[in-house]
Amino acid sequence: MVLQPIEQREVLGRLLSAQQQVIDLKGQIDREHLAGEGFRRLGERAIQVDHLAALFEIAAEEVVATFGTENAVVLRIGPEGTTVCATCCADDASVAEIRAFSAYFQGIQSTRACVLTGSDLPQLRGRATAVALAGTYYDASDAAATYAVIATVSQSKAPFYPRFDAGLTPLYEAFLHHVGALQQHLRGRAATLNLVRATQHFVPQEFLQALGHADVTTARLGDAVLREITIVFADIRNFTSISERMSPAETAAFLNSCLSRMGPHIRAHGGFIDKFIGDAIMALFPGSPSDAVRAALDMQADIAQTLVETPTRAQFGKAHSLQSVLIGVGVHTGDVMMCTIGERERFEATVISDAVNLTARLETLTKQLGCTMLVSAAVFAHLDAATRAHARELGSFAVKGKLQAARVFEVFATDPVDLRLAKVASRESFARALRHYGRGELNEALAIVLELNECCPDDGPVAWWLAHMRHDLANSIQSHDWGVIHLDGK
Repeated sequence: MVLQPIEQREVLGRLLSAQQQVIDLKGQIDREHLAGEGFRRLGERAIQVDHLAALFEIAAEEVVATFGTENAVVLRIGPEGTTVCATCCADDASVAEIRAFSAYFQGIQSTRACVLTGSDLPQLRGRATAVALAGTYYDASDAAATYAVIATVSQSKAPFYPRFDAGLTPLYEAFLHHVGALQQHLRGRAATLNLVRATQHFVPQEFLQALGHADVTTARLGDAVLREITIVFADIRNFTSISERMSPAETAAFLNSCLSRMGPHIRAHGGFIDKFIGDAIMALFPGSPSDAVRAALDMQADIAQTLVETPTRAQFGKAHSLQSVLIGVGVHTGDVMMCTIGERERFEATVISDAVNLTARLETLTKQLGCTMLVSAAVFAHLDAATRAHARELGSFAVKGKLQAARVFEVFATDPVDLRLAKVASRESFARALRHYGRGELNEALAIVLELNECCPDDGPVAWWLAHMRHDLANSIQSHDWGVIHLDGK
């Protein structure tokens, strides 16, 4: 069959139209593919950031990469004015010009995108730049403002940007939705992180990690793990008598001042605060026991210096001397059960162990013996030579609730210089007196201790032993377990 010329032209026209439709469809598919790649990149990059400023920078960069614009600027438009959140490939002149467009979007409370030219914005007429892509989205969590992503392309170059036309407005809007969703995600994640950080003020992160949890949200009643750890009890001496002279506000200020000085030293030596017990701190050290002793020495030195330098009348009341405030410290190491205890609606993280009880008793014993730090033999074994140079054994004590006696050592490195030197000089004589006492030779032991007391009346442990030996002699006490002191008080 032979087509007539009119029919030939009609068929040719239909073929050309179909071809053009195929070309247009392919172009649309290509552009949508490019936009989809932009969305993918935006999402992948946004996952790696944790603050909004970085997200806005990524959004500006991906607008340029995806839609082929010359630049991009992210603006926050609120009642107080317009703020530039991020820019990409935009010089100061471009940013200033784009800021001028922000009034067009003031008060918009829905996601929208559009292509603007001089016919839309009077300030564009006759100028070399037209708004190529513009859009805003309303952020419910920031109700006072909307956000605009604005990009430009010169009028002379606009025809050469195949990814730029009004038909892609749905893609622009999809892009804005994507940015808005990511912003909401970041805000939600930031709120979660703030909550986690807030809970760390109450539950140590190190404790949760030991139980296998990243944060408190997954902790469960009954979580438990056995760990070897060093425990420190540190108590502010004379706190009751000091607080009696203070108002409640002054007491709180004084207590927080002291505890705030102690906490950083615990963290600096690899420990963490398990709990505050009134005017005392219980801290845990997962590393070497020597870390705990160094932290305790630093705490004692810091508090002593602070109390000397702080104006007492202005900050802590009018009727006491801060120089009289000391810290008593007990240190022991051993196996503990780190666990959560309580009931379904209310539980807390804590450590349970005989080692914890012994540490608390050591701290209490510092008050009885008149010294500032006592450590167990297990801790003493880990001390370096420099620390041992200012340490001595004080004997074996069976504290209340314990059948087995514990060898107790004093660490006196932060004592006043004269007292510290006297303890170093008398260390061998003191050890000899304890050996006599351990063999039941009270008269020989008493003679040595009496001489040491006369040379240094401020030596608290020597004074305690002098009183104890005199009591044994005066009451003709005979013991089958000489050398072990049984204590009834806590």
